Amino acid sequence: MNKLIVLSATLSFLYGCQNTKNVAAANAAAMQQLIADDTGKKLTKDKELYAATNETMPLDTAYINKDTLHVITTKVNACDADNFKLMWNGMMTKSMPPQTSVKLFLLSDPTCKETHPFHLTFSLKPMHNKQDQITNNTIMLRVSGWKEMLKYVY
Repeated sequence: MNKLIVLSATLSFLYGCQNTKNVAAANAAAMQQLIADDTGKKLTKDKELYAATNETMPLDTAYINKDTLHVITTKVNACDADNFKLMWNGMMTKSMPPQTSVKLFLLSDPTCKETHPFHLTFSLKPMHNKQDQITNNTIMLRVSGWKEMLKYVY
């Protein structure tokens, strides 16, 4: 009976390892198609263009590391990371900490027929507030297409 339990546990372990390898291989294949842009482009402050941008870009991930917003898109019809802009209207709420929103905008490229996921980075330094001492250098950031607000501490 003990031999049967050991054999069953061993087979389960080996099967689990095989499934983990398959998942890891699938993730690695998806990442090979990922187009990374680590230039840390500045966000574009433009009230009119922000207001005119109605489409929501589907996102897989959004996070902040130091002064940089990282955004990973799902597969979108785009070929060049330079066609993405992060739009901000320059407005912040008077709450503590202040809150603001940004939108990811994709300039269309009619010649591009491919879909890729993108890892984009944007510098958030232009958001630094004149009242830094009052707000404890903290901003709550809503990224359109992402499910939760991000805390930006600078």
